[in-house]
Amino acid sequence: MPGEDIKMIIEMKEDIASIKSILSTMANTNAIAVEAAQSTRSAHHRIAEINDQIKEMRNAQRWLIGTTISVAGLFIAAVGFLWKAVGG
Repeated sequence: MPGEDIKMIIEMKEDIASIKSILSTMANTNAIAVEAAQSTRSAHHRIAEINDQIKEMRNAQRWLIGTTISVAGLFIAAVGFLWKAVGG
């Protein structure tokens, strides 16, 4: 009977060691998951910043196109006015 008790204690120690190993693995897995979540948040933040920069660039392009068309229109009007003034 004492031999069986020793065997049972040894098995319990092995089971406890196995449980500790599983818990350690779970803790490492949790740390990796937290790091992945932080990385994902960071990536989403960078994507949002890039989207904002693209919107700003589009607005700047619209302003540039509008200004260019206005200047071209004024130039054509000035040429037309000069043409009339010269008598052409």
